[in-house]
Amino acid sequence: MSGDAPAAKRAKTESSPSNTICITDVVNPKILTPESRVDLRTAYQTAEPYRHTVLKDIFNVNLLKQVKEEIINNIQATYKETDLFKVFQTGDIGNLDSLDGNNAEKLPSLYKLKNVLYSSEFREFISGITGCGNLSNRIDCSCNVYANGGHLLCHDDVIGKRRVSWII
Repeated sequence: MSGDAPAAKRAKTESSPSNTICITDVVNPKILTPESRVDLRTAYQTAEPYRHTVLKDIFNVNLLKQVKEEIINNIQATYKETDLFKVFQTGDIGNLDSLDGNNAEKLPSLYKLKNVLYSSEFREFISGITGCGNLSNRIDCSCNVYANGGHLLCHDDVIGKRRVSWII
């Protein structure tokens, strides 16, 4: 079996400034190889004290830097505090689709990241690693900023039908 990444697939989306994206513009192709998937699944299944894995270097660093700048300059965050966290949090990134064209044009990199995270190809990748079954196309996704003194305590993240949680 070759160590080369599978041919880049184009994931069609209906809600981005650019309707066609290439998953490997966002996700490191080395992570998508069959060998990497086996290694990640094994790491996930054998992790202690609970099942988890770290996907190192999964996303294009330059894209993430652009996403950070777009969020800082164009998205409002609200302070939230509970016994589990103190955080500034944006609204659900899934709602980007409802933005008018002028505001959407300010967030091209965020749209690109969001559309890959929501794509069936990425959901199948995550499902294959975790063995959690089919993942919904409805994803809760927001941006959190932990200021000095902010925190997120360890907790059981079982919420409704949620099967996977991650932090980028």
